[in-house]
Amino acid sequence: VTLTGGASVTSTPATAPLGGGAFSVTGMDATSLTDGAVTVAMTITDVAGNSTPFTGTAATKDTAPPTIITSFGIASGPSNPVNVINSLTEGAASLDVNWDASMAGTEVATFTFTSSGGGGPLTSGPHTAPCGGGAQTLLGIDLTALAEGTVTITVELVDAAGNTANGNASSIGGGRDNLTSNNTATIGGGLHNEAGSLATVGGGSYNTASGAHSAVGGGLRNSVNGSFSTAPGGHMNRAKGDFCFAAGRRAQADHSGAFVWGDSNDIDKGSSANDQFNVYASGGTRLFSNATATTGVQLAPGAGSWSTVSDRNAKERFEAVDGREVLKRLAEVPITTWSYKAQEDEIRHMGPMAQDFYAAFGLGVGAESIDTIDPDGVALAAIQALHANQVEKEAEIAELRAEIASLRQALAHVLPHGARD
Repeated sequence: VTLTGGASVTSTPATAPLGGGAFSVTGMDATSLTDGAVTVAMTITDVAGNSTPFTGTAATKDTAPPTIITSFGIASGPSNPVNVINSLTEGAASLDVNWDASMAGTEVATFTFTSSGGGGPLTSGPHTAPCGGGAQTLLGIDLTALAEGTVTITVELVDAAGNTANGNASSIGGGRDNLTSNNTATIGGGLHNEAGSLATVGGGSYNTASGAHSAVGGGLRNSVNGSFSTAPGGHMNRAKGDFCFAAGRRAQADHSGAFVWGDSNDIDKGSSANDQFNVYASGGTRLFSNATATTGVQLAPGAGSWSTVSDRNAKERFEAVDGREVLKRLAEVPITTWSYKAQEDEIRHMGPMAQDFYAAFGLGVGAESIDTIDPDGVALAAIQALHANQVEKEAEIAELRAEIASLRQALAHVLPHGARD
């Protein structure tokens, strides 16, 4: 027997029963066949070696699990808010189910209820999915045996081919009018929060985490739509791109890999490119490079350049500088224009190479970088040397002028009157 569907699988020879009749060929490994139509063919060979091919009825391979139910949760009622079971409804709770549109009407679902306080698990089902999916409310579920606590609802969906899909409803720890989808979405509490598949909302109000593996810690009206993104809290922050971070107030990380911190000003503060680091801080920005915050840089409010710590009290091991020697060495350092390999060709810069600068002055952390404060110091020392040279030259010139004037006076007494001109 040979099965064909994207690949071919042939059974070991099987001997026909004496007198004919039905028999089974077992042990055929069909894992290499693709889902879909499968052709069944058989070759019968007698003891004389004569063969007759035979094509059997086409079969179907279906190993794909059915689509998970879109969402489900405890229905609200006249005596209980959504996702809350109280003493009035525990004996006949209702479950709101949103079936996926792909439902063929042959799938059946079994729901399991467990409580963090114990007393379970309890099951409800099997329930047959409506053809075409849609919203449905399952009534009369007896949950009286569950102890008080956070109730977790899981579903097992089985299609006509016997394939099974499991989905987990998020635990909702408390709060009011919170909504979770299946697949381990979680809401800790709060008001009107929504968590999608594989997402988490810790608390707060009107927060939404819909991206896969996304999270909102809390706050008010924060939304995380990108996968693997987060908004830890704050107000009206949005992490739309994947792998994003948005925090503070009205921070909008709309590009993949973007980080946006927004200050308290009530205006939108967004990203403009992928993998971009954005900080909106109208009160200034400080970056410290030691544990005691005595050294670092500061971007003052409204400023366009960094201020570095240069306090005398933050420094030690002072040594005098020979400005003329600095000037001499600086004159030998090549200064060129160039482009960074990581930037566009049209972006140009001017300055020395770190290797040349370090060889000339030995300043900074190494021969592959230049601390911005060091070229400033070199330039100031060179300027002082030039100034000293200028003062010396001016003094020398003044002395020469005085000598010339003295010589002129001496010549005036020696030369005849007519030769003075």
